[in-house]
Amino acid sequence: VDLTFTTEALDAIAALAMERKTGARGLRAIMESLLLEPMFDVPGSDVVSVHVTEDCVRGLEKPQYIRRGEASEEELQQAQQI
Repeated sequence: VDLTFTTEALDAIAALAMERKTGARGLRAIMESLLLEPMFDVPGSDVVSVHVTEDCVRGLEKPQYIRRGEASEEELQQAQQI
């Protein structure tokens, strides 16, 4: 399973960690919170990629799941480059 983040999502994660002034442990907590649902949903499913945007980090939407057969090979490669 591929896990991709937009540049904006990574910036939002870093900003959130800086606001909390918690260092690496804070980053870990943010990532665990962000990926909690995918960690349970993805294993054993037909999900081939999980895509995280800034809105996911801000709690406005959930990470996108790309399922086998939903995306072309080209779309999957583009998601990996983000």
